[in-house]
Amino acid sequence: LRDGLNIAIEVQKAIVRLGTAILEKKITILSGPFRYCILNESPDLHFFIHPLALTKLTLFLVETLHAMGKSPKPLIVCALNDAQNSYLVVGVAGTSTVQSQDKTQIKAGDFRRNFHRASSATNARIKQHSFDGGVVEILKDDLPKFMEYLHSGLVL
Repeated sequence: LRDGLNIAIEVQKAIVRLGTAILEKKITILSGPFRYCILNESPDLHFFIHPLALTKLTLFLVETLHAMGKSPKPLIVCALNDAQNSYLVVGVAGTSTVQSQDKTQIKAGDFRRNFHRASSATNARIKQHSFDGGVVEILKDDLPKFMEYLHSGLVL
């Protein structure tokens, strides 16, 4: 029990450390109706190859960006897992429903469909990591074309 609590504390500290570094270095990229961030290097990166930890980091970033006065937009965060030669990708809505500039709505549950369409259109190889579909694992070589498809606005 004590070991579990210590690990939970370390993960929470890593979320705050990495989240703060992402915001200070301004590495979130605005891409039309959503924001994204690709994590390739960090001493804490090993924590974020697990879906729940990366989801908590993504939610922390969404809430902090909103508190900073940024418009609520969905956020996609990708964390490199060198051992698997892949990225863990998490998508969360900025709020329960977000309106983009072109007035299309992006709901929290849309990521499963959007990730599936992007992978089909680009032949990207993905593995589903959650029931809601907002967490996928994608091979490292497939990430650029996957993100480019999402960026193109054809999906989101």
